[in-house]
Amino acid sequence: MNREWKHTLLAAALVAGLGLPTASSVFAADRDDRDVPGIVNEAKVVKESKDAISFKLPDKGQVWLYDASDKKVLHSIELREGDTYGFNTKEDRIYVNEREGPKVSLDRDHTYRIYFVTDADRDGRNRDTGRADRSDRADRSDGAARVPDTAKVVAEGRDEELSYRAKDEGKAYLWDNTNNRLINTYNLQDGDRITVSPRSNAVSVNEKTIKNGDELNRKTEYRLLFDQNHTR
Repeated sequence: MNREWKHTLLAAALVAGLGLPTASSVFAADRDDRDVPGIVNEAKVVKESKDAISFKLPDKGQVWLYDASDKKVLHSIELREGDTYGFNTKEDRIYVNEREGPKVSLDRDHTYRIYFVTDADRDGRNRDTGRADRSDRADRSDGAARVPDTAKVVAEGRDEELSYRAKDEGKAYLWDNTNNRLINTYNLQDGDRITVSPRSNAVSVNEKTIKNGDELNRKTEYRLLFDQNHTR
C-alpha cells in the first residue's frame, strides 16, 4: 500500500471518529429512501466516506461500493474472510487486499458507502423465502432463458471489467441490469475464469474469447451470476 493511500485512510478514520454517522444509523436512514436493485436487502452499510476508506471482511461474503449521492452501485465483488476492500477518490481506484483494483469514476464531492452481507445471511434468505431477490432473477419475454434462484451474484458494474473464477463446476449468467435481460450463459469447470469486458466488447473464458452475438455497451450495467448446481 502506498504512503498516500495510508495517510488518506488515516484521515478518513479520524474524520469518522469526529462525527460521521455510525453504520447502524446510516443503514436505518438509507433504507428509507434507497431502491437499488443491485444490493440485497440483507446487506448493511459498514463504511462511509467522501475520500478513502477500507473494510476488512469478518466473514466470507459480498461487498458493494455504493454512490449515495447518485444512488447507484459502482462495483461489487465476492471476497473471503480477512480480505480487505476499499476505495480512494483521489486515484479513482478500488483496492482489494491493499492492491490496486478496477478504476472507477469517483467524485470527491459525493458520499460513498460500502455494503456487506455474509454468505450465511444471503443463503439463509434464499432458503427461507424459496426465491431470490427480485433484482437478481428475471425471465426473458420469450420465456426461453431463465436465471435459477440458486445463482449468486459474483460481480457487477458499469464500464468496467467483471471477472470470476469458478470454485466448482457450474454455469455463469451474464445479466443486463439496465435493460433487464439475460445476455448469455456459460458452462464453467472448477478453476475456469470468466471475464466480461464491455470496453472491449468481449467475453472470455480462460483468456479465450467467446463470440456472443450480443453487443456489450459501456453505458450498460452488467451483472455476472454463477450457479454451481446447473451445468446444462
